Parts: sequence; C-alpha cells; structure tokens
Amino acid sequence: PLRKIYYNLSITSISVLIAIGIGSVELMQVLASELDLKGTFWDRLQGLDFGTLGYAIIGTLLLGWAVATVAYRVSKFEGAEA
Repeated sequence: PLRKIYYNLSITSISVLIAIGIGSVELMQVLASELDLKGTFWDRLQGLDFGTLGYAIIGTLLLGWAVATVAYRVSKFEGAEA
C-alpha cells in the first residue's frame, strides 16, 4: 500500500505540473493574440504544435514513473513497512 501511495503522489504531482504548464501556454497564446504581441518568443508560442507537445507529456509521465520507481526502491521504504 505504501508503494501505491508513493506512486500516486508522484504521478499526481507531475500531472498537476503538466496541467499548469498547458494552461499557462494556452493563456499566453490568448494574450499574445488579443494584445497583438510580437517577437521571437511570441511567434514560437503561437506556432506551438500541441500534437508534438503531447508526445513530450507522455515522455514526461513515463520518466516520472521511472524516477518514482527507482526512488522508491533506493529509499528502502519496503523495509519500513514491517
């Protein structure tokens, strides 16, 4: 049960950070469009492909899962349960 809680906490935290990131990108895109903001940063932000971003999100979740698994095993939480 402790492993499941550790895993859920890790993945939920990563998911929240990803959601905040996507929301921030969406907000900045709307602001750039409405305020007619120009420049390299704003042009790249407007041209951001969410399909490609989806692959990065999947990679982030997989990496988070792997790091959580390794961190759990290295920290020896299993011995603390007994």
